[in-house]
Formats: sequence, structure tokens, C-alpha cells
Amino acid sequence: MSSSNQQGVLSAQSSPTSQLVNDVGRIAREACSSIAQHYSDPIHYGGSNDAHGGKSTDTGENYDANKSLPYFDSILGRPMPDLPPFCNFWFRRLTEETSQITCNVGDTFFNNDGKNDPIDKEKISGFHVARELVCNYISAIHPLVSKRGRNSHGDDVFSESSNQLEIPLDAIIEVVYHYELLIAHFARDFSDILPSARVNSSTRKNTNLEQSESTINEKICQNLQKTKVSEISANASHKPLSVLGIGKTIHVIATELTQWSSTLPKENKDRLWKIRNKLLPCLLRLMEHAVTVLHFSTIIDEYHDSDAAVVNEVLSIATIAATPFIGDGKTSSGSFGIGALLQWILGESIGCRAKENSYGILSLAYTLQSCSISPMTCAGDFETKGHKEYATLLSDSVASNDFLTRPVIDWSVQSAHVDASWTDGVSGVGSRTAMALLLTICKASCIITGSPAEEKEFTVGTETNSEKVPLLLRKIAHNIGTNVLAATARAQFFGRLEFPSTSPGQPTGTISTKTNSIGPFMPMVTRIGTVSKKSSSASKNDEKSYSDQPIRMNAAVIIFCLVYRDIDKLTSCGKAFSYTLPVMLSLMDDVRSINQALGALMLLSFVEASSRIENNEIPSFIENSSSIITKSLENAIQLSSRQDATFLTTICLAQSEWLRLLFNWIPLASKSSLRPTTVHAWMSKAASDNLVAVRKQVQMGGKDKNDELIVGALVAGIDPLLADLASLPNAATIEIARVGLSAILPLIGWRGMSMESRSIQIAALAGLLSLLSGAYPIMTHHGTKIMTEVLILLDRSDKDAIFMRDNDQADKSSDKLRNDELSTESVVSVALHAAAATLVICDKGADTVLSHVQKHGTLQYKRVSQIRNVGEKLQNYY
Repeated sequence: MSSSNQQGVLSAQSSPTSQLVNDVGRIAREACSSIAQHYSDPIHYGGSNDAHGGKSTDTGENYDANKSLPYFDSILGRPMPDLPPFCNFWFRRLTEETSQITCNVGDTFFNNDGKNDPIDKEKISGFHVARELVCNYISAIHPLVSKRGRNSHGDDVFSESSNQLEIPLDAIIEVVYHYELLIAHFARDFSDILPSARVNSSTRKNTNLEQSESTINEKICQNLQKTKVSEISANASHKPLSVLGIGKTIHVIATELTQWSSTLPKENKDRLWKIRNKLLPCLLRLMEHAVTVLHFSTIIDEYHDSDAAVVNEVLSIATIAATPFIGDGKTSSGSFGIGALLQWILGESIGCRAKENSYGILSLAYTLQSCSISPMTCAGDFETKGHKEYATLLSDSVASNDFLTRPVIDWSVQSAHVDASWTDGVSGVGSRTAMALLLTICKASCIITGSPAEEKEFTVGTETNSEKVPLLLRKIAHNIGTNVLAATARAQFFGRLEFPSTSPGQPTGTISTKTNSIGPFMPMVTRIGTVSKKSSSASKNDEKSYSDQPIRMNAAVIIFCLVYRDIDKLTSCGKAFSYTLPVMLSLMDDVRSINQALGALMLLSFVEASSRIENNEIPSFIENSSSIITKSLENAIQLSSRQDATFLTTICLAQSEWLRLLFNWIPLASKSSLRPTTVHAWMSKAASDNLVAVRKQVQMGGKDKNDELIVGALVAGIDPLLADLASLPNAATIEIARVGLSAILPLIGWRGMSMESRSIQIAALAGLLSLLSGAYPIMTHHGTKIMTEVLILLDRSDKDAIFMRDNDQADKSSDKLRNDELSTESVVSVALHAAAATLVICDKGADTVLSHVQKHGTLQYKRVSQIRNVGEKLQNYY
């Protein structure tokens, strides 16, 4: 087939109707070429030297002069503008040509209520024109948009031959804008009937879903056969070319979005504003038109099981392209925060697991509840006289104690957010356009696969975008297939996304990647001079890593943090994990701590999904990758131990949850090469290494605001590991007891009355409780120093409470005063419990210290009495 025939989607047929349809394709090609040639003339953009690869002298001081956002921005509420005379000429010509196409009168579809809805012939004609215009994007518009790259020195270069003229940015915007406007005038004629069309579940089946046939879908299929609408769209041999043509257009636009987003100007504000607020939103809008046309094409044309993989792949590419412009949906800047992704992964609030625990996993309440000899568990037995206040604080009223239930890490800090420089957070047009695209993709995936969806899922509301984004992405993944979306995200991350990816000898639904000898994942060493300049220049885009094109990383991170949420089968989870693993390891092995944290988030998403799935043995993919993942986490913690608290906390949380998953699966390892002793050794080493890292931070004191870093490492990593090791028989924590005490005891004596200092003290006491239980045989040798540190903390906390009560607090707000009182009371309660546990386990050494204190009256008498009474109750737990 010639190149000109490949550009169109309609092949010539013997019937007059087919010939007329073929003429529409020819005129559409002429229209696209004319628009590209006409609006690239300098007369339409003022002859500016502002070439996107040129040397504009404008430094951006006057860039406020022309800040008009595109008409399709949802916040503006503007009507669609009329076509200019030049575009209107082609609109009339295409309309006149399609008006000659006749259609059988019986063209009807069933709506959602099962009633017949006639389809207007003009709407069908508008669909054909829009499809032809979309499919001619590559030949007519793409050569203008794709003429900028960047060489190894950071200079602007052209991806085409060097003798081609520079294309100014204003010219590109004019061409893309009017091309989109022409498509929009045709697309509005048929887009309003899309929600009423439903597909047959037997012929339009999602590869990941097993859907039963319904009566209404059978009627739709019969009606489609009777109407013979496919005669207008040519025969079945043309239809795959239609889907592939639309898919190639979406793939090309996605590539252009990546290239333009990675080469943003840093000094010229005018050019930067135009790219972020005009060019990129127009490209997203074109992709939305392409998805709509693809959606309608699956309804009009004959659609079979063999086409489902291609359509799902196209929708996954569009989803990957839209995601980085939306971010976590909390703002219009396209950025996302580590805390927001944790919220998506773990539950309603950061760390909340509603089905398992009532407290967040990164809260002190959860830490106290999970540690060995938990004061939360024992509090119910302490309803004796003189202990009611202590028992109530740790049981009934803990839910109202904001100090204990709040996350110990502040996720709102700027360092915990990943920016999206390709979106303008002030105007927000890029984010809103991408959100509209994502809604269109979700609607198309629901209708094409026959998945039920409520109308409210497709409404745009900026106030609920932070909630809608994860729901939409999960819905799309559920419809098109989690494996398809995960495979596309991996290919995009490494810059090796191809379309179509399915070759004749390759199974459907499998995304292939390029096998270039030069690539971002494992570059091949080559001799100098063996690679021609032409081939080297052609592979420059593939050589760019995700650090040079961060839009690829943002998309992969968001997708992989959500793709596991609805997986309920271990085989599907393993398949998705095979796509996640190389991306996750690449990020965790990065030198940037924030990238290591993002890789840890991917692992945490997988762990959370796997822990919910019932299985009878350790999966092979877990067994094969357990060693390398454990080592990567260990290296990442070593590199980030002196970085921001949010990064270290995230990695420590992923490490503890990963090892806990292996720990819980040990009973299933009868036929596995992964032995229980191996997992226990990994846990002991991880706890020991983290304790050493914390001990180094202790030596620095309170410098560089490392309080939050210490408490994050304790709550997220050290305390959970010590609690699991304490549950093992034969005192498995003995080997790390000395290291643990050398790090924990100084933290118990950490001075200060701030929330961070109190958090460190309670987290250290929780770790001490697990260490006492897990290494009890040797703790008798350390009873004196342990009891001394705990009693000093208890005495100091009592004095702090008296100081706050007696001194004037007028300079403090009521909220802060209440928080200080709650934190001090919590420390006193936990310290009492820890002192009682020390008295029981350490016996004579601890009793000697307590008797000395009681004799000399250096501690309130009632505290000594409370410690002994609580100790008697704790005897039942040993």
C-alpha cells in the first residue's frame, strides 16, 4: 500500500458510496496540508523571531500582553468560536462532500433505558470527517510540531534534516489551534450520542474481565447488523486501518508531549507561557478528540475480540500521556506529593487501614498498639484504683488524642512534592484539559468494554479532583486491563514505547520494547566510530533517561502506585509486578533520595495488594526477586539516612512492610528455597542498620532539625521490625540487643518539650518494649541503666507538666497548650508502662534502682507505687 493510502483510513471500493467516502479522505488530507501551510505563514503570527529553536531577543518582560487561554478551558465557560474564513471553506467543502453519502433509514441504537434512539446522518458524516482529520495528523501537522530536540550540550536542534527552516513557536500554535478547532466543529455533531451506545459484551470483551451477556447488549448487536452502518465505513478490511491510524496519532501526540515537556525554555517567560498554556493543552485536546473518534469507531465499525488488545493499548497510551498533567489532583500545577500517594496506597488517611486497625500506620498510636507488651492492649486490665486515668488515656480516649493519632511526618513540606514544570499552576489550563481527557478515556473504556459506570464519574469538579483522580485511574485500569496499563507505563518510563506493539508472532495484549544496543536501562559499550552520525542522531531521544524527561517518571510513579489496588488474583499481581520491578529498581538505585522514595512507594503499593490476597505458597516472582529488592532497600536507606525525613520515612516504611510480607508468608515456604532463617536474618540486619543510622543522628543532637528524621525512622522502620522479631521464639533479638540499647536509651533521654521531642520519646519507649520482650534472657544485665533512663524521663515529664500548669501560658495559643499537655501526659503514661515492664523482665537490677529512688524520695511516691502495681499486672503476660 502506498504512503498516501496509508495516511487515509478509507480504501477505495467499487460502490458509489465507498467512492464518496474515499473522496472525503482525500479532501481531509488536502485540508490538513492547507491548514499547516496557511497558518505557518509569518503573516498569521506577526513574523516573530520567536522560533522554538531560534534566538529570540525577547526576554519575556512583556509576556503579559497576550495571555488568552484556549477556548476549551472548562473554567472559562466559553462557547466554541466560529471558524475563520479559511477553515470555514474546508468545513463547507467537507460537509458538502459527506452530505452525498446516503445511509439506510434504519440506523438506530439503544440508549441506557433500552429505547431506540435514531442517529442523525449528519452526525455519522461528522464522525467520518473527524476520523479522517485525526488520522492525517501524522502526515500534515506532526512535521511542524516535532522540529525541536536537544543535543548533548543542551542546545536547541531539529529532529529533521538540518537544511529545513526553523518553525516559530507562534506558527506551530496557530496551526495546531486551527486544526483542533476544525475537528471540534465536526466532533460536536456526534459526541453527544456516545453515552447512549453500548457494546456487545461477547464481542467487545476486556481481556481482564469476565462479563456475562445481557439482553440489551444482544439487541444492540442485532440492531447494528441490521442497520449496516458499517457500509458507510467501508468493509471490514478497512476497519483495522482505522483503529491503527487513530492509535498512531495518539502515540505520536504522546511523544510530542514528552519532547516539548522536556525542553522547556528557562529564561524566556513568554515562550514558556505559550508552551504550557497553549501548545500543550491543544495537544491534549487533540488527543481527547482522537479518543472520542476511536470510541465512536468501535461502535460504528465491526469490532472483534482481536481488536480489543489494540484499543486497550491505545487507551493506555492516552492515559499515560494525561496523568503527568494532573498529578495528585490537589492543585492545578500537575505536581504530586509523597503523602498523597501514600494516602492512595494505604487508605482513607495516611497509613489508615480501616479493616485492620483504627490508627494510621505512621502514628504513635499504631506504634504503641503494634509493639510487644503493648500498653494499648494491657490498658484494659488496669482498671484498678489509682490507674483509671492511665488506662483511659491509652484505650478509650486515644482516638481523641491528636498527638497520638496524627502522622509523625509532615507531608505538606515542599521537599515531599514532585513538581511538574510542564504545567502552569497559576492558570491550570493544562491540568484541567488533561482531566477532561482522562474523563473521556474513562467513559470510552467503560462503554467499549461494557463496564457499568455512573454518570457522576464523568463530571468535572475541581473541588473533588483529588478524590476523582485515583478513582478514574483505577476504573480505567480495571476496564482496559492492569497488565496493559502497567506494560505501557514501563515502556514509556524507559523511552521505548512503540505502537502497535503486537506483531503477528506475538501474543495479543503484550507490550514490546525496543531492543536498541543503546538505551537508558543497560547501555552497550561500542567502539568510537562504529556508529554513524545519522544513526546516533536518530537514537538521541531514546538515550534520554527519565531524569532528562521527568514527565515519563511522573506518569510511571502515579500509575504503579494505583495499578494494584483492585487486583484480587496473585497471578495478575505477579504479571503487573514484572512490569513494575525494573522501574522500581531503577528509581531505588538512583542517587537522588526523592527518586529512591518514589521507587519505595511502588514497592509499598505492591506489598499492600499482595497482603490482601490469599495464597497457599510463596509466589515464584516473590522468591526470585526477594534478595535484590532487600538489597536495594538497604542501599537506599544508607544513601538517604542524612536526607529529608519524608524520604527516609518512606523507604523505611517500604522496607519494614516488605520484610513483614515475607515474614507472614514464611509458613507457606515448605517448598520454597526462601527459608525462614533467611528472612529472619534480613529483618535483624535491617533493624540493626537502621538503629546504627539513628545512633549517628543522636550524636548530632538536635542539629539540622533531625528530630522528624529520627522519629520517622523509628515509627516506619525500626519499631515494626523489632515488634515482629519479638514475636519469634528463642529470643531472636538477642544479637541486636546491644546495638538497640545504644541507640534507644539516648532517645529516651532526648530533651525538649516540642511535639517532635515527645514523639521521639514515645517511639523510643515502644522500641524498648519490643527489645525487652525479644531479648529478655540478657536484659537482666542491663536493668539498671534501662530503669534509670526511664525514671529520669518520668521525673522530667512530671516537672514539665507542673511547669506548664503553674506558669503563665498567655503567650501560647490554646491549641498549642492543649497539644503540649496531651504529649506530656502521653509520655508519662507510656513511661510508667515501660518502667513496669523493665521491672518485670530485668528483675533485680531494675528493682534496685526503683528501691533507691523510693528511699531517697527523688521521684513522686505515687509514681513508684504505680510502677509496682502495674508490674504485678504485667506478670500475667510473661
